[in-house]
Amino acid sequence: MARFKLTRNIEAEDKELFQVKLPKSLITDLNLMVTWAKRERTDVVTEMLRFALTQEADFQRERKRANANIPGGVPDASQKKEVASEKGHVAAAASK
Repeated sequence: MARFKLTRNIEAEDKELFQVKLPKSLITDLNLMVTWAKRERTDVVTEMLRFALTQEADFQRERKRANANIPGGVPDASQKKEVASEKGHVAAAASK
């Protein structure tokens, strides 16, 4: 399994409200990760979900099958993250 790391997503993406009730133990761990990473809760949850979705092989196979039926397809979460990371590296290099 790949290592989970929090990176800043500099690409502005459309956002939608997603509410869910979670077990208290999970919320405690989530709050600890937010404090530890010094990041906003939404950033931590977004990165955790992206990581989990890219690690699930069955889901990735289903996503590829579904995208084959959509003209142009839809980039998966890892592709969006890579594009954002590349832009961040370019911006960081330019500022040095």
